[in-house]
Amino acid sequence: MAEMPPEVTDTVDDDEGDGGARHDLQLALRCFISPAGAAGTIGLLLAITMWVTYGRRPGFEVSHEIIYLLAHLIALVLLPMMIARWGFRLSLRDQGLGLGNPRRWILYVLVFGAIVAPGIWFATRRADFQGFYPYWAAARHSPEYFLLHQAVMLAVIFANEFFFRGFMLNLAAKEMPAHAAIVFQMIPYAMGHAGKVPTEFLASVFAGLALGVTAWRGRSVWPCVLLHYPCSLIVDVAAAPEMAAEAWRLLLSGVGLAG
Repeated sequence: MAEMPPEVTDTVDDDEGDGGARHDLQLALRCFISPAGAAGTIGLLLAITMWVTYGRRPGFEVSHEIIYLLAHLIALVLLPMMIARWGFRLSLRDQGLGLGNPRRWILYVLVFGAIVAPGIWFATRRADFQGFYPYWAAARHSPEYFLLHQAVMLAVIFANEFFFRGFMLNLAAKEMPAHAAIVFQMIPYAMGHAGKVPTEFLASVFAGLALGVTAWRGRSVWPCVLLHYPCSLIVDVAAAPEMAAEAWRLLLSGVGLAG
């Protein structure tokens, strides 16, 4: 008499508890979407969404600047961070939020900074830059608004660096060589500069590559923030030097360093 095949039954691990839904999400993401595909799809969608809606130039009101800030923090930091952590089990360090290798990335910051800073300063003397920056028009009319804008831009730049050089780069690198992942994350980053000064749009291609190399070699997004924010500050100071000087005096006065 032939043996009956063993009965096949579906089993569920009772120990999973409330983690079952999260486990299902992980399986779905891993089975149907590769890390590179997920990063690329989300990157393109968010870059387009941010540019078309909240990523547009903020209006004159303070509320517009705050919405601009929150949109970047939610779309480019909070949501990608949760996807990477729960969908692909990437720790915050694996997402580029650790210090990485400072001995290596300090060199990249110094070299790229020395190359880029003079070029940015001369570029901002052009009329198209002068008429476009600071990005928040209200920052040209009040030193308080100028300082607020700098704080907002620091947070926005962190959001961009985390998303492109942390989230996208590290997920893409799970499916492709590092050099391809660096190019991969640069594409939506450059797309996000569409509609700005043409020179800046072209420069964003090279900046995206340089920042990608820095983040990958240094294993951290923080050197990219150190490179990116000073460039933004130089642009604003060059475009509105009188207001920047007033804001500087106000800042010194606020901390008791000015008479």
